Amino acid sequence: MEPNEVDVNKATSAGHPGLKLLIPEDIRYNCQGCGRCCSGWSVGLTEEDYGRVKGTDWQSLHPELAGKEIFFHREKEFAEGTAAYPHYTKPRDDGSCPFLINNLCFIHSTLGEYEKPITCRVFPYSFVETPTGVYTGVVYNSMASVRNIGEPLSAQREKLTEYFNLSIQHKNASMRPGELDAQIKAVQDGSMVAPVSPFDKVKITPACELTWEEYLLIEDRMISLVLSRLRNLDIKTSAEVLEGRPHVQNEGTAGSGANIFNTLLQCGEILMQGRKLKVSGGNVADIASFEPEIKIPAEPQASGTELMTLRMLYYRFFVYPTVRTSDTSLWQMQRKRAFEPKVAITVAKAFSKYIGSGLNTILMAKAGLPLLGNVSLNTALSKDFAPIDDETDKLFHRWLYLKLFSKSYFGPAAAGFSVLSGFNCLTASILSVLLFAKAAAINKKAEAIAIADIYEAYWRLDRELLTMGQTPEQESKFYNSGLSSPRLFNKSIWTMAGSLKL
Repeated sequence: MEPNEVDVNKATSAGHPGLKLLIPEDIRYNCQGCGRCCSGWSVGLTEEDYGRVKGTDWQSLHPELAGKEIFFHREKEFAEGTAAYPHYTKPRDDGSCPFLINNLCFIHSTLGEYEKPITCRVFPYSFVETPTGVYTGVVYNSMASVRNIGEPLSAQREKLTEYFNLSIQHKNASMRPGELDAQIKAVQDGSMVAPVSPFDKVKITPACELTWEEYLLIEDRMISLVLSRLRNLDIKTSAEVLEGRPHVQNEGTAGSGANIFNTLLQCGEILMQGRKLKVSGGNVADIASFEPEIKIPAEPQASGTELMTLRMLYYRFFVYPTVRTSDTSLWQMQRKRAFEPKVAITVAKAFSKYIGSGLNTILMAKAGLPLLGNVSLNTALSKDFAPIDDETDKLFHRWLYLKLFSKSYFGPAAAGFSVLSGFNCLTASILSVLLFAKAAAINKKAEAIAIADIYEAYWRLDRELLTMGQTPEQESKFYNSGLSSPRLFNKSIWTMAGSLKL
């Protein structure tokens, strides 16, 4: 699974013109028309995006659009810097895009793919520019990407190159008038300074900085471990299929088998060894020969702080979005209107929902979700179930590989997270997905977690990881600080692994 390299001939981003497009192997995606990625948010439109669709009388073209307001506008806020875009789609009451009709995009079917907002055209592909190339990936906010359905990304080189260029075009079109004018002036008078890549220096922890080359050495060791597990699972699954046997579930205890928990613990040790080499003045290249050991903790019970941190992220991934989508009118509300008498009651009710659900989840470990009921997260963490099967284990390893490869878990793509904070967030993500699936199994009185519930959890979670990458600076600092402890979730990993007999 070595990445493919594609020369990005036309892509000339501000920082690194002519970068190579680096594509992961064995990652697949093509839209299957499920429509689920077109729900849960308002799509931001640049002036270019809006200009392509504003002249169409949409209300006259389909009964579902008749008499409906399908855009709202924030030109003034955009110019002031308080809104990311000047225009947005106005979602339906259920949170879906107004243009989603019969699970297909009505803009696409009416005007063609090239008239859609660039955000929609490029999604769920991701592009992260680094000194050595543009790393591509996909976000799991589509059931096709979660289930790894479609063409391999390595077979979509031409389209990915086009989409990367579109993402650069979109970034330039998203600049505010003053920013764009200043950049044009700097180019004209020759004062424009070549920007420094945000990846030239990488914070492995908030207090320890690496060069980009040193970081890649550590990442290569982690990816090598993850891919070796994926290859072994692929070989095992292929042999079982040929022999007509069902998937054999993983057996053994955490640390002895090549399961996702073992992988997370060992990757964490690789990170800590990389930091140790850097701080001690050693050669970070020595990480290539490092064999991480897993030690059973003397006290396996997770601390209250560890459990509350895990529940905080579970709230952010699953409970908070449910509360947010319960009133779509708040999505397009202007901040300055929040204190107007007609609006204040709605805002107060929403605020009380956030506070109540947050306290209930984080402090009381009770997370109520429509799909799952009101399940105790402490019970879900420790309750015994049958071991996860090989397909589920492959799904976890594939997602972890994709996050590491695509460089989307730290740095600019993740609101400035350090590598350690970002990796701890990935660990909490996998634990949260399992908590979601175990809660579903408890609600259904099942003896094993279902991979369908894992799919559902990932679809919900990866959307929130994407939005977390766009959080304001203060919120980012809060998460970065809270997730910066080494081996933060190790005891929760051991508890979860033990409950699944791994």
